[in-house]
Amino acid sequence: MFTPRTFLAVSALLLLGLPACGDKSAETATGDKPVASAVKTIAFEEQLFDKKRIKAKVPVGWKKTMGLGETFAPGEASEREWGFMSRVAIGTTCGGMCEPKSAAEWAAMVDKDEVAGNLNVANAKKLKDEPLGPTGRLVVVSDGEERGSRQILVARWKDRGEMYAYYRVTLRDRGVDGLAAFEEAAKAMEALSLSATISE
Repeated sequence: MFTPRTFLAVSALLLLGLPACGDKSAETATGDKPVASAVKTIAFEEQLFDKKRIKAKVPVGWKKTMGLGETFAPGEASEREWGFMSRVAIGTTCGGMCEPKSAAEWAAMVDKDEVAGNLNVANAKKLKDEPLGPTGRLVVVSDGEERGSRQILVARWKDRGEMYAYYRVTLRDRGVDGLAAFEEAAKAMEALSLSATISE
């Protein structure tokens, strides 16, 4: 899971089972080719977090659990579908002193505290690393195993802000089939305020 030192729309993923070129063994008796082996769907709902500093989507039916920021986990029944220890964590952090920093300083802190630590493990592989405008970043990391774990981080900051916002996802086992859906949910996070002093 992402740590400070090392994160109702319906999304569906189709796992396509396409035959090799020229291979007709996968065709049905009518000549039709199968187009999908499974469909995984999950719904998200939008909520406000951290004294209304953040607007973000969380999976419907996932429950709050112990963790950094506000952490959500599948219920006991859906944990079999989404993988043991799959989690979503949403919050803000100052990474030290809560004081205004430039956009460049926040970008460097995110790189050091969020990204570098996650890659400093055996077989870790960066699958995606993209800017989200001038003050945001998306990173997706694999542990190198096909059915291992995937980590998604979206971080957003502001020039002269006093903290940055994060949306961290850990998907394990069968949960990796939902990677694209969770990535879109993470990217949808909005940082409404990044001031350390804010009223309830």
